[in-house]
Amino acid sequence: MVDCATLAPDLALAKARTCVGFHMSSRTFKDSYVNGEGGGPKMPQALAMVTIGAAAGQAVASFPGGVLCRDGDMNVVGAIGVSGARSDEDEHCAILGAQAVGLVTEPAQSSL
Repeated sequence: MVDCATLAPDLALAKARTCVGFHMSSRTFKDSYVNGEGGGPKMPQALAMVTIGAAAGQAVASFPGGVLCRDGDMNVVGAIGVSGARSDEDEHCAILGAQAVGLVTEPAQSSL
């Protein structure tokens, strides 16, 4: 992508890895561990998972843009991670792309 932020590809990969690694969207991961103020009682657990992921060379992303993809039988077949815009826009693009090729997505609908 022309003039894309240089971290965007790495962030997209981290979002996709989060989905596959935890069998949930990166938005659901965020909502499970981080409250609206960016903290909460489960924040230490989220930070530990991010630290372990980094040590293993597999970044974890706790923000929207990663979409879990399933086939018609609901088997996990992969994930799509998008980065480069606002997180809600990234997630929107991932959902539309996956659904365009017949995959079932989590989340099923865009927040936009």
